Amino acid sequence: MLSNCLASVAHPFNRLKPGTLRLRSVRRLRLLLVAVSVGAVGALGPALDAPAGATPARQGRVVLSGSGLGPVKLGAGQRAATARLVTLLGRPTAYPPPGCVGGYRNVEWHDLIVQFKQGRFAGYRYWYTQLSQGVTSQGVPHEPGTPTLFTGKGVTLGSTFGAVKRAYPHLTQTGTDFWSSGGLTFAVVAAQYPAPPSAPVYEIKVNACPAAL
Repeated sequence: MLSNCLASVAHPFNRLKPGTLRLRSVRRLRLLLVAVSVGAVGALGPALDAPAGATPARQGRVVLSGSGLGPVKLGAGQRAATARLVTLLGRPTAYPPPGCVGGYRNVEWHDLIVQFKQGRFAGYRYWYTQLSQGVTSQGVPHEPGTPTLFTGKGVTLGSTFGAVKRAYPHLTQTGTDFWSSGGLTFAVVAAQYPAPPSAPVYEIKVNACPAAL
């Protein structure tokens, strides 16, 4: 395309006598070169831009599952897994202490804590970080977490225990208020036992260490 444009401008020069140039033609050539250059940079600009951070579309690809987080599967190398999550969720917000020995490292995106063990993606904890000082039924917000992530069946933080049981009818109780299915563990909180259907989910995790906070 550029060669065709230049050829069309250069055509008048073929009729000029050797050693002569017309100022109008030179200006025309300069203007065309500037326009083509600006157009080329504009066309390449979006492709060269770095990811701006998390967007709803990108977050939607991070599905909470027993095998990992969307396209990032358990067992993936720490560097590759972190880089992939950065493209989907933006930059990490913190690097909290793991609370476990044995080569653990935590990388946090607000309410999502991704755990690596000895350089491999080992598990994650998706929970309301404001509950780190203690979990009470009055303190659990009935609203999505940040980033807003869902399981493949639509369960997220703030979902009710009744919604979890409808989505996962074959739950196994793995603790007082912990229920598991397909590798996922859901933690609910209530002022009574057993938890009523209205009890909210405050944590969704896979292989998290320590198992309870």
